[in-house]
Amino acid sequence: MAKQQNVIEEVRDQLKYLFLHRKGNDAHAAVQDVIDAIWTKDPKPKIMKKIKLSGDAYKFLISLGAGLGYKEFKAKEQLFADAMGGKVQVEKRGKVITMQASTIEINKEYPYSFDPNQHKGYLPIHFGHSAIGEVVKDLADMPNLIIAGHPGAGKSNFLHGLIMGLLLNKKTDIRTVVFDFKRLEYSYLRDHVLLITKEDEAIQAFGAINKELDKRLTELESKGCQKIQDYLEQGCEMPFLVVVIDELAEMHNEDCQSALNRILRLGRAAGICVVCATQRPSSTMMKAFGDSKAMFAGTMCFHVRDGINSRMLLDNENAALIPSIPGRGIYQWDNELETQGMFLPIKKARQLLKEIDKVEVMNFVEQPRKMLPPR
Repeated sequence: MAKQQNVIEEVRDQLKYLFLHRKGNDAHAAVQDVIDAIWTKDPKPKIMKKIKLSGDAYKFLISLGAGLGYKEFKAKEQLFADAMGGKVQVEKRGKVITMQASTIEINKEYPYSFDPNQHKGYLPIHFGHSAIGEVVKDLADMPNLIIAGHPGAGKSNFLHGLIMGLLLNKKTDIRTVVFDFKRLEYSYLRDHVLLITKEDEAIQAFGAINKELDKRLTELESKGCQKIQDYLEQGCEMPFLVVVIDELAEMHNEDCQSALNRILRLGRAAGICVVCATQRPSSTMMKAFGDSKAMFAGTMCFHVRDGINSRMLLDNENAALIPSIPGRGIYQWDNELETQGMFLPIKKARQLLKEIDKVEVMNFVEQPRKMLPPR
């Protein structure tokens, strides 16, 4: 009798396996196989629902058994990705775990095509294409972003696209200040942004931005607003100010570094966002960089040489493991995704600028007075 019962259970398990691995159910089967392999005894995670998103992308709603934690399940994310042969993103939504999974291949290049006016938020920024779709986030919510990667990985191209997205934005009043310590990279933007290329200009500009910060905080306080979004909802006017710094390691002046640190700490409520790019964000790059680094909520890390460089920003080695393709990077803020940024040639950027009205930026930098020769 016991032998017959074992045979029945074995047949039942085989039928269950065949049903689970039927054609068109590959994603579900892969997820279930990993769960069964890791958690051999009850309680184990259970797939409550599978939702087809688009193409080969799915969302699974998973309930954890008693005694199982989210961190434990999240740590197995790469095992699920390997089993599916694609990308997996695990997040917690209340008492339920959501797993977005996709076997869609990310292309090596996407041409620049972005209209910020079709997206929600004050400052929508395109972070690239991922296996689960385009990644567009509101910089005003971050509001500080740090970008890293070895030379040629895609940092500067990403910045060109980010700035172009700000200039194409017609629904939000935006002023953009670009610190170009390489001096040549963003010269074509001179009529549309406040371009800072010299150290003496940078010192004056940072001092003026901090004065603007104090002015804005006083205005928000007088109106009883906690942040610029509340102020704008009351019908008042105040432009967002986006400060873009390329090659942060070249900013050696300690007064500039101190001023930047203050803007990073206090700028969010006043609508001042900071975007910084550097090759390697080491603690020796600038004085008290450790304090400043903590203020960058968002990260865009392109390919780096090794896991040490990746952990400096992402706290994991993922940026060293992605393919060394220009524009391929790891986006990290509300979640973490591998993305491929859009390619924006300077020639196309110049063409787009012809369609954009010149912006009267705040002129922070005073021109030096000419001294009369002594008599």
